[in-house]
Parts: sequence; structure tokens; C-alpha cells
Amino acid sequence: MIKLSSKVQCPYCGENFIVSCNDYVIDESSYEREMGEEIEYTIECEEYACPVCHRHFIFSGSIWEYPVGCENHNEIIVKPYEDYTDIE
Repeated sequence: MIKLSSKVQCPYCGENFIVSCNDYVIDESSYEREMGEEIEYTIECEEYACPVCHRHFIFSGSIWEYPVGCENHNEIIVKPYEDYTDIE
């Protein structure tokens, strides 16, 4: 598996930052294409704390690897976490 990451924006303070997504892969599927296999990684994080404002949010979506070894595309959706807790 390649290093999976995505740029996200905190829904509270608007800060943009990169999140490592490897720990949040819940499913993996592959398809044959012209240049070999395309792998889709399904990502789901139920709670993540913004490094700036420390409020919690969730993110989910998919990251595609194609050709093998190269991140091709990602669609990560960020949503507020309604019952967040501030981290001191």
C-alpha cells in the first residue's frame, strides 16, 4: 500500500492541513485497467481533532491508486462532529 494522505479543511476554523489516511482504510478493492491494476481505498475516520482549534470532525471517502504505486485521485468529505470535545 502506498502512503495515503489527503488535504482537508477544518469545518470549524478553516485551517487546511494534510491527514495521513493509512490508519483509516476500512476497505480495499481493485480493478484491471489498461496500465494494470487500479486500487480503491475506502477511508472512514469517525473522529479527528484539528491541530489548530482542537475541535473534532469526521472524514470519509475514497483514494485511488493507479497505476500501482501512484496516488491518482481522492474524494474525501469532511463533516463537523456534533458531539466534539475540546482537547486541552
